[in-house]
Amino acid sequence: MEDINKIELEGRVGNVSVINVGGTSVAHVSLATNEALSNGRGEVALGTVWHCVTIWRGEDVPDPASIRKGDRLHVEGRVRVNKFTGNDNVEKLFYEVIAHRAEIVKTKRRTPLAARV
Repeated sequence: MEDINKIELEGRVGNVSVINVGGTSVAHVSLATNEALSNGRGEVALGTVWHCVTIWRGEDVPDPASIRKGDRLHVEGRVRVNKFTGNDNVEKLFYEVIAHRAEIVKTKRRTPLAARV
Protein backbone atom coordinates (compact mmCIF):
# COMPACT_ATOMS: atom_id res chain seq x y z
CA MET A 1 0.00 0.00 0.00
CA GLU A 2 1.20 3.50 -0.83
CA ASP A 3 1.76 6.08 1.90
CA ILE A 4 -0.60 9.06 1.86
CA ASN A 5 0.29 12.56 3.01
CA LYS A 6 -2.87 14.61 2.44
CA ILE A 7 -4.62 17.30 4.44
CA GLU A 8 -7.76 19.34 3.79
CA LEU A 9 -8.63 22.37 5.94
CA GLU A 10 -11.23 25.11 5.88
CA GLY A 11 -11.06 28.02 8.25
CA ARG A 12 -10.52 31.74 8.73
CA VAL A 13 -7.34 33.52 7.67
CA GLY A 14 -5.30 35.23 10.37
CA ASN A 15 -2.01 36.81 9.37
CA VAL A 16 -0.92 36.85 5.73
CA SER A 17 2.50 37.67 4.33
CA VAL A 18 3.24 37.51 0.61
CA ILE A 19 6.78 37.25 -0.71
CA ASN A 20 8.25 36.93 -4.20
CA VAL A 21 10.45 33.88 -4.84
CA GLY A 22 12.07 33.86 -8.27
CA GLY A 23 9.17 35.76 -9.84
CA THR A 24 6.50 33.60 -8.17
CA SER A 25 4.21 34.90 -5.41
CA VAL A 26 4.15 32.82 -2.22
CA ALA A 27 1.72 33.43 0.65
CA HIS A 28 2.42 32.36 4.23
CA VAL A 29 -0.97 32.21 5.94
CA SER A 30 -2.08 31.40 9.47
CA LEU A 31 -5.39 29.54 9.25
CA ALA A 32 -7.73 29.06 12.24
CA THR A 33 -9.99 26.03 12.52
CA ASN A 34 -12.39 25.33 15.37
CA GLU A 35 -12.92 22.05 17.15
CA ALA A 36 -15.35 20.83 19.77
CA LEU A 37 -14.31 18.09 22.19
CA SER A 38 -16.51 16.47 24.80
CA ASN A 39 -15.24 14.99 28.04
CA GLY A 40 -16.62 12.02 29.94
CA ARG A 41 -19.16 14.21 31.77
CA GLY A 42 -20.79 15.37 28.53
CA GLU A 43 -19.30 18.87 28.71
CA VAL A 44 -18.16 20.36 25.42
CA ALA A 45 -14.96 22.38 25.21
CA LEU A 46 -14.46 24.59 22.19
CA GLY A 47 -11.00 25.39 20.92
CA THR A 48 -9.20 27.06 18.04
CA VAL A 49 -6.27 25.42 16.28
CA TRP A 50 -3.88 27.55 14.22
CA HIS A 51 -2.21 26.06 11.14
CA CYS A 52 0.74 27.45 9.17
CA VAL A 53 -0.05 27.22 5.44
CA THR A 54 2.25 28.02 2.51
CA ILE A 55 0.50 28.72 -0.80
CA TRP A 56 2.50 28.93 -4.03
CA ARG A 57 0.94 30.73 -6.99
CA GLY A 58 -0.32 28.16 -9.50
CA GLU A 59 -3.29 26.86 -11.46
CA ASP A 60 -5.51 25.83 -8.56
CA VAL A 61 -4.84 28.73 -6.19
CA PRO A 62 -5.95 32.36 -6.07
CA ASP A 63 -3.43 35.16 -6.41
CA PRO A 64 -1.72 35.12 -2.99
CA ALA A 65 -1.99 38.93 -2.86
CA SER A 66 -5.82 38.60 -2.91
CA ILE A 67 -5.97 36.60 0.35
CA ARG A 68 -7.01 38.84 3.24
CA LYS A 69 -7.32 38.48 7.00
CA GLY A 70 -10.80 37.18 7.89
CA ASP A 71 -11.37 35.40 4.55
CA ARG A 72 -12.76 31.89 4.71
CA LEU A 73 -10.17 29.70 2.99
CA HIS A 74 -10.35 26.08 1.84
CA VAL A 75 -6.95 24.41 1.26
CA GLU A 76 -5.77 20.99 0.17
CA GLY A 77 -2.18 19.90 0.34
CA ARG A 78 0.40 17.94 2.28
CA VAL A 79 2.04 18.22 5.69
CA ARG A 80 5.74 18.97 5.89
CA VAL A 81 7.69 18.63 9.14
CA ASN A 82 10.64 20.98 9.62
CA LYS A 83 13.25 20.51 12.35
CA PHE A 84 15.26 23.30 13.91
CA THR A 85 17.33 23.88 17.00
CA GLY A 86 16.09 26.67 19.24
CA ASN A 87 18.16 29.17 21.20
CA ASP A 88 18.00 26.74 24.12
CA ASN A 89 19.79 24.08 21.97
CA VAL A 90 16.70 21.86 21.98
CA GLU A 91 15.58 20.35 18.67
CA LYS A 92 12.02 21.37 17.82
CA LEU A 93 9.49 20.35 15.18
CA PHE A 94 7.46 22.77 13.10
CA TYR A 95 4.47 21.48 11.11
CA GLU A 96 3.54 23.29 7.90
CA VAL A 97 0.82 22.69 5.29
CA ILE A 98 2.05 23.03 1.70
CA ALA A 99 -1.09 23.78 -0.30
CA HIS A 100 -1.46 22.61 -3.88
CA ARG A 101 -5.05 23.82 -4.09
CA ALA A 102 -6.71 26.77 -2.35
CA GLU A 103 -9.98 28.60 -2.72
CA ILE A 104 -11.45 31.66 -1.04
CA VAL A 105 -14.93 30.56 0.05
CA LYS A 106 -17.63 33.13 -0.52
CA THR A 107 -19.96 33.44 2.45
CA LYS A 108 -23.15 35.38 2.85
CA ARG A 109 -22.91 38.24 5.30
CA ARG A 110 -25.57 37.89 7.97
CA THR A 111 -27.73 40.92 8.56
CA PRO A 112 -27.57 42.01 12.22
CA LEU A 113 -30.75 41.19 14.10
CA ALA A 114 -31.37 44.88 14.92
CA ALA A 115 -31.39 45.73 11.18
CA ARG A 116 -34.09 43.11 10.45
CA VAL A 117 -36.68 44.69 12.78
